[in-house]
Amino acid sequence: MSPSLGVMRALSSSLTKSIYERLRSFDRRAVIKFSLFPYIDFVREDESARITPREGHDFETITLSGKFKNENYQFSSELVAKICEGQGINIADFVDYVNSAADQATISFDNKGHRKRNYQAIFRSLAKKDPSFTAHLSAHGIDISRIQRYTEGDKAPTVRKLGGISEFRNHYLRSFVNGRGSKLSRKSYHYFNNYDQLLKLTEQNPRAVHFYCDDIMRCMIGGKPAQGALKSVIEKNVNRFRALVATQSVPFDPINNKMSHVLDVVDNFGEALYTKLISSAFSSEPQLAFKIAQSMDDYSLKILGIAVNTGAIILDESNQRGLHLDLRGLRFRISYQLSPWYPLPTQTGSERKISHLGFHKPSTQTALFDWED
Repeated sequence: MSPSLGVMRALSSSLTKSIYERLRSFDRRAVIKFSLFPYIDFVREDESARITPREGHDFETITLSGKFKNENYQFSSELVAKICEGQGINIADFVDYVNSAADQATISFDNKGHRKRNYQAIFRSLAKKDPSFTAHLSAHGIDISRIQRYTEGDKAPTVRKLGGISEFRNHYLRSFVNGRGSKLSRKSYHYFNNYDQLLKLTEQNPRAVHFYCDDIMRCMIGGKPAQGALKSVIEKNVNRFRALVATQSVPFDPINNKMSHVLDVVDNFGEALYTKLISSAFSSEPQLAFKIAQSMDDYSLKILGIAVNTGAIILDESNQRGLHLDLRGLRFRISYQLSPWYPLPTQTGSERKISHLGFHKPSTQTALFDWED
């Protein structure tokens, strides 16, 4: 007689916990594998305080992606330069090729290829189709015609604060009428077509950097027009990462009598954020992050934990280093590697607290999860 699914799962959990608790002087391959997990749910700190690995005791956690905020893309930038050097390609030529696909009407580039937003052009374009943005400018005393005369000190708290969101909204908003926005096609990736955005899309993951660089270089050497090339490369690499996330299985939920999928849950978040971002009135700090409520159930936490370990969602690492044994109370955002799919801006905004995950795809249900204010 074969053992039941519950018995097998309990045995697997017990073995995993046993291995983890004995990592000191253990097989290095196991140490590395567990080190790559920012989150684990098979051990509790209060139960194994004396025997679980600790930072500095033959154990070090490795964060696979960039920090939640204050992101520094120096690693990705240096790796791109080394890849170009290895291929005999001038890094400046590579950056120029990527940036040539960008919307030159709203951004320009410095001598290192980093973008400089044309705030005046962006604001004028968005103001024509979005009365809520015009109202926001008026309420904060921002005169579009005088932006070029603003000092650097004046720009920081006013103009620059609106730069990323206004640029994104200008790309994807068709019009905003009677308090509701209509969307432009999401098939174009013009918002992401520049070198700075490329660095963000990699999330500092070495494999992602190599994938993007290799694909773009083939297009560049083959003489393909940059705009079409970047669109196909971004689409290919987003689908590549989504395929990885989709392989992650989630245990069957006996309470809801169904099995959920990590990618579906992450898609629910992304679709909800994009819809609110475009359909609602302009906000300088839209909700682009989440905070997990203390009341969230264990099954939902298990799904989020898998999403964390695959890199599909990124935890706020600014206040805590090392392993996370419990996700409750932590903030997270969707990985920038998935931003073009929904799409979402590559920046962090305000947060909403979530207490429960919805298990339906966005196309069949609009109430995707329960908000907790």
